[in-house]
Amino acid sequence: MTGHRRALGRVLPVEALAAYGDMTTVLAHHGSVATAFGVHGLTATLMVGSTAS
Repeated sequence: MTGHRRALGRVLPVEALAAYGDMTTVLAHHGSVATAFGVHGLTATLMVGSTAS
C-alpha cells in the first residue's frame, strides 16, 4: 500500500470491520466491556478516522 493512498483509503475501512466484529464478539460472549470498547472499538474507530484525512 506504500504510495497508493486511494487503495489504502479503501482497504482501511474494510479492515476496520474486522475490529468492530471483534468488539461485537467480546461483548456477545460477556467479555470485558472496557476491553471491547477500549481496544477493539478504539482501534476500529482510529482506522476509519485515519482515512478521512
